[in-house]
Amino acid sequence: MEFSSTNMTNRIANGLSLVFVSLTLFHLWFLFFNSSRIFAEGTDTASIAIKEATQSTGIISNNKENDVKNMEVAVAEEFATEAIWFGLKAEVTIATRLETPVSKAPSIVAVITAEEIKNLGYRTFVEILRTVPGFEILKTASLGETMPAVRGL
Repeated sequence: MEFSSTNMTNRIANGLSLVFVSLTLFHLWFLFFNSSRIFAEGTDTASIAIKEATQSTGIISNNKENDVKNMEVAVAEEFATEAIWFGLKAEVTIATRLETPVSKAPSIVAVITAEEIKNLGYRTFVEILRTVPGFEILKTASLGETMPAVRGL
């Protein structure tokens, strides 16, 4: 098998496309199954979802208004993070106090090629994501739900 720079570039591009599409599909799947909890405000299930979310972060309050406000802040931060990931032209201020476009900010990229997936025998998207450094899939004991966790976010 002959390797050329064009062939390698195409393989890397295909691998990046696969990872991006996979992460996007996973994120949409996650939002689809969890958005009903977030937007069910004013129903009995909203207080349960808020209580679950605040218990996991250690923010437990008897004041429902504070709990709802905390949840709204968390949702707003999540959407802001998504906007940055998907190309919003936002500026980032780092320790040097210089504004840097998000696209130029230091970051780590993990590439998982289709060949790696095939050779390592991954069968599910969760198995693939577990190989990405700093990315973890958490499973709740009570309902068996899976949630992505990214170190540093």
